[in-house]
Amino acid sequence: MNLPEPRKPADRSPVQISGKSNILILSDIHIPYHSKSAVELSVAEGKKRKADIVILNGDFSDNYSVSAHETNPTKRDIISDLQDVKEGLQWLQSQFPKARLIYKAGNHELWWDRYLFKNAPLICGLPTTTWKAQIDPEKSRWEYVDSLTAIKINSLLLLHGHEYKFAISNPVNAARGLFLRTKVTSMCGHFHQRSEHSEKDGNGRLITTWSTGCLCDLQPDYASRNNWSHGFAYVETDKSDFNVHNLRIINGKVCS
Repeated sequence: MNLPEPRKPADRSPVQISGKSNILILSDIHIPYHSKSAVELSVAEGKKRKADIVILNGDFSDNYSVSAHETNPTKRDIISDLQDVKEGLQWLQSQFPKARLIYKAGNHELWWDRYLFKNAPLICGLPTTTWKAQIDPEKSRWEYVDSLTAIKINSLLLLHGHEYKFAISNPVNAARGLFLRTKVTSMCGHFHQRSEHSEKDGNGRLITTWSTGCLCDLQPDYASRNNWSHGFAYVETDKSDFNVHNLRIINGKVCS
């Protein structure tokens, strides 16, 4: 009798982006509870800066109807929600006809699969029922990155922000919470707050972390009072390095 072979875990190797690029990073749009003006301003800035890669860094969809939290049943409309998500993706694709398009799932996209696990286990394994199937990457230019897989832009680690089991705590600001978890130069969304934190390690190497603002409604029913702010990021890379612009949207204007 032999010891059985272990089941192979899912491949969580980061998606690597290398070389010279102009990258627009949009997080936490939460369609259909998005800010139309904030999304349009961020896209206009990306076009102005000639972005050749666009990354949706989690929570493009709000997925209210399959939320992990208690929701108002009168506001659940999964058919309309999915249609809005698909139209939003099509619109973004039309704005960047030659760019590489990457859709990374966040915790709100993960709610879809968990809803199926709990309420429809017999069909959750069908390829047409996954969240990836709903955005239809086979018929569009969107590359899908699942919710637990990171992206690396040269050496910059890009997360949505929910990937750690016990979550990233928020002492002082979200960027410092990210630093305490990753200990490497990194960026996340998820917290709907723009922040930056820098520390040197024992070898004198500077580590900087960023959290980006959101592009959703700033006063939803479940968090009408908060410290959220609109914003997005733009990253310029060369062969091995990168330069981060963590931008704010204030009074209808893009600010550094």
